[in-house]
Amino acid sequence: MGKALADKEKDVFALPDRDRAKPAPDLIETLNKKEDENVEKIWLDEAEKRYEEYKKGKIKAIPAKEAFQEARNRLL
Repeated sequence: MGKALADKEKDVFALPDRDRAKPAPDLIETLNKKEDENVEKIWLDEAEKRYEEYKKGKIKAIPAKEAFQEARNRLL
């Protein structure tokens, strides 16, 4: 990390929480633009495939609360 970037980072971290949070969504959005342009189609295809499997009885649904808890557990 260059000195200029380190100085900017230091300034940002010195801000109050609410001010520090303001640019976060915009910064994240700039990163997301670099993602594969096909990612949305890939996710849609996957969702449709899973829905078809569910309708055919090949997979079972679980409550959202359980799904999110399982996802959190995997991240920790």
